[in-house]
Amino acid sequence: AEEVKLVTQLAEMDAINYWLFKQAYNTSVDISNQLSRYEMTKLLTGPYDKEGACIMIQSAPGSKESE
Repeated sequence: AEEVKLVTQLAEMDAINYWLFKQAYNTSVDISNQLSRYEMTKLLTGPYDKEGACIMIQSAPGSKESE
C-alpha cells in the first residue's frame, strides 16, 4: 500500500513538472517573439525610416553574376 502511494505521488509530481516545463517553454517563446518585435521596432524608428527606399543591385564587371 505504501508503494502504491509513493508511485501515485511520483506520477503527480511528474504531471506537475511537465506542466511547469510546458509553462516555462511557452513563456520563453512568448518573450522571444516580443523581443523580436521590439528589436524590429527599434531598428525601424530612425529619422529616415518613414521614407521610401530603393535598392539597386549591380554586379561588378567581369564577375560571374554579370554574365
